[in-house]
Formats: sequence, structure tokens, C-alpha cells
Amino acid sequence: MQLDKVRYDAFPKAATLRQMSDKLLERAGLKLSDVACVLCANISAQDEAAIQEAFEGKVSSVCGSNRESHGHLLGTDFPLNYLSLIENGSAKQGEYVLGVSHGMGATAAVILLRC
Repeated sequence: MQLDKVRYDAFPKAATLRQMSDKLLERAGLKLSDVACVLCANISAQDEAAIQEAFEGKVSSVCGSNRESHGHLLGTDFPLNYLSLIENGSAKQGEYVLGVSHGMGATAAVILLRC
């Protein structure tokens, strides 16, 4: 299997994640301002920057720190980032955290967590 980089780069990853997140938050009766932070996969600095822009700077710094120290750990990025967030006190009990991710096949997913 080989990545079709042209198609991958053309897929509006961050914009799609933001649209999906806005719909999820609306269903929950919330806005982005009600969310303590956003967690994303540790894919790359470029990917994180695009997501950071789409989510108004709400991506937690634990994502970049963990990417730099551990790299992209596929499905383990989210447990690592969430545990790091809780351990450093960046999210308090009762606060909302939004998780966002996209895949190589033009897939996207969002989740809303309450700490």
C-alpha cells in the first residue's frame, strides 16, 4: 500500500475536524469556548499547526511535547496525551476535552470527554 500524497494533502483535514466538532458540541449544547482544550494525534508539527489554527489555539501543549519526546504512537497518542493532560493538571474534574483525529484514508473522528 502506498500513500497518495496529492489526495492526502488535498483532503481538508483540519476544516473537516472543526465542522464535525462544531456539530458534536452543538448536539451537547456547548461551544468551543466551553472546552478546556483540544487533544490531537501526534502526527506532525505541520498537522498540529493546522489543527491549532482551526481550533483557535486550543490544542493542548501536551500534544507537541509528547510528539517531540515519543513521536507518533498511532492509537496510543490519545491515551498518552489524555494522561499527560490529567497528570499536569491542565484539565480539571468536570471540564470538557475535545479529541480530534484524521486518518490516511480521508477519515475523521471527534470525541467529547468530560474529565
